[in-house]
Amino acid sequence: MAKSELDTSPKTPYICGHKPGALRKSIFFPELHPLFWGVGSIFLAMNFMLGGWLSRLPGLQTALHLGERELGTALLGLPLGALLGNYLSGHILKRLRTGQLAVWGIQLVIVFAILLTFAFNWYTLLLGLFLVGIADGATNVAMNTAADVIERTERTTLMSACHGM
Repeated sequence: MAKSELDTSPKTPYICGHKPGALRKSIFFPELHPLFWGVGSIFLAMNFMLGGWLSRLPGLQTALHLGERELGTALLGLPLGALLGNYLSGHILKRLRTGQLAVWGIQLVIVFAILLTFAFNWYTLLLGLFLVGIADGATNVAMNTAADVIERTERTTLMSACHGM
């Protein structure tokens, strides 16, 4: 197993320093693994950020005087950036742990989404959405990889619960 696959310190082969299955179950939700809350919070933050930003879309369209065609074309920056972010995340994960990339990625997504409110024309909106897409793509790969690593090392299932966040 490659070092970049595990979110561990260099001194221990176990995830977060624990042997597989050694962590207590949560007292509030005993069916959920304790490490779920760390990874699940990234999923939850991503959904809150995206939902909050999408609710501002009509106001942004009005403020920038964009028609449906211009807005649709600008919105294409998000998935194009996500494609690049997905590709780059594989290279970044060779240097960073999955948890580090997920935390940095969600922070960048939030910062870039806030900067979108300062877009003053179609080009800056397209650029901002492209940057959000890059950070979003990298974060998606990192948080899904982290959930997969926890599932494999802790012999538990939590991917569906994370996606339910």
